[in-house]
Amino acid sequence: TMASITGTGLGIGTTSPSQALDVDGNINLTGHIYLAEAKAIQFDSGDTHITTNADNPEDLFISVDQDLFLRPDNDVLVQVGTTSYAIFDGGNQRVGIGTTAPTGKLTVTDSGHDMIHLNRTVDNVGYGAGIIGRLGNSASTTAAHEYAGIFFQIEDNTDGAEKGSIAFNTSSGGTAADSGSTHAMQITGDGNVGIGTTTPNGVVHIYHTDNT
Repeated sequence: TMASITGTGLGIGTTSPSQALDVDGNINLTGHIYLAEAKAIQFDSGDTHITTNADNPEDLFISVDQDLFLRPDNDVLVQVGTTSYAIFDGGNQRVGIGTTAPTGKLTVTDSGHDMIHLNRTVDNVGYGAGIIGRLGNSASTTAAHEYAGIFFQIEDNTDGAEKGSIAFNTSSGGTAADSGSTHAMQITGDGNVGIGTTTPNGVVHIYHTDNT
């Protein structure tokens, strides 16, 4: 039986259609598929579907029950119109933002100076947002020990009179660089530099544990 019409719908390749159109086999289309507002292409999982937006039918939602895999033969580009804003360079395994030719694992290109923001939702004095270098050790190249870090800290959180500082931490004795005990150098909001101290009392203040 090639086609069957029941009270439920039209079946092609099946005599017991479960939908208005039920096809058991492959479909070859030479035209378009049109989805009405808030309608979906549904997959086996009830939570995995491609849906048009009820508020704006020109928007598209891709929802998956678990993981979403993108497996192009080459690159994945994020475009608005014909302008590319980001690229996943599959050949070189690089990510580019503002460029389609990233030169490192992550390349950010822009004409402005305000390019990367580290936003941490805290307001405690002394707290910071940091960049940490994690590398291997003698036990494993993937040990990801925190060797050194730069932390952009709150020195004064007073609204309208905020002041910031930069802390440089270096690992010692196996202690991770995000620990307060690994602090190496501080640049305060006043421009003072402290080596071995977080509270320099001059333009350059060097402090050693033996008070020399």
